[in-house]
Amino acid sequence: MENIVINVLSLLGGGALATIITALVNRKKTDADAQNLQIQTLLLVDERLSAKIAEADVRIKNLEDEKRTLEGEVLELKEQYLLLKVEFEKIKGDEKK
Repeated sequence: MENIVINVLSLLGGGALATIITALVNRKKTDADAQNLQIQTLLLVDERLSAKIAEADVRIKNLEDEKRTLEGEVLELKEQYLLLKVEFEKIKGDEKK
C-alpha cells in the first residue's frame, strides 16, 4: 500500500498533491459559502414577503373599515326610504279623501 502511495506521489509531484488537498479543503468552504448564500436569499425573500403581508393586512383593515362605513350608510338610506315611503303613502291617502 505504501508503495502505491509513493508511486502515485512521485507521478503527481508535490504540486499536484497540494492541488488535491487544497481542492478538498476548499470544497467544504465552497459548500459553506453556497449554504450561506441560500440562507441570505431565503432571509431576503422572507423579509420581502413579510413586508407584503404587512401591506396586505393594512389594506384589508382599510377595506373592512370602508365596508362598515358603507353598510352604515346603506342602513341610513333604507331608514330614509322607509320614512319617505310612509310619508308618501300618507300623502297619497290624504289626496284620496
